[in-house]
Amino acid sequence: YLAFSKIGDEKRVKTGIQRFDKVMMGGYLAGEVLGLVALTGGGKTTFGLNAIIQNAERSNKEMNVYFSLEMPRRILLQRILQIKTGNSGSDIWNYAKRDDKTFMENSRNILSKLNIEIVDKRIPIYDYLSYVYRVEDKYKMKVSMTLNDHAGLFKSNQKTDKSQAS
Repeated sequence: YLAFSKIGDEKRVKTGIQRFDKVMMGGYLAGEVLGLVALTGGGKTTFGLNAIIQNAERSNKEMNVYFSLEMPRRILLQRILQIKTGNSGSDIWNYAKRDDKTFMENSRNILSKLNIEIVDKRIPIYDYLSYVYRVEDKYKMKVSMTLNDHAGLFKSNQKTDKSQAS
């Protein structure tokens, strides 16, 4: 990757994962498509959420769209709060169950400052771009990052002969 990316003043997108950003010379290049593949529990969603939060915090004049078919919106919002507050998922859940007013207000404040649109409904891959345009129209700002957290889009309909797999 580094051999193919130019070294210079190009806009780099930080992921929020310091070791990764260091290896990538400050982050990946803006405008690139980055594919991340790992087993369940390997940190793909956490990686993606960190990247989109970093991008949202960098500019309040641009939108970010997070497409997910594997986690509902409320769980993704909880994960964002975990990243932003350092609280565990169970702590956040307990605050919400108790209807803790201070926590709820702080959560709304944190989430309102992040220009992230979470899409947790099925949208055909060929409609993604038109959806991004609709988000730009809705918020009257450019979408600078889209993130697709749905490995099912990469499944092939082509049948393979398992005896040839090694």
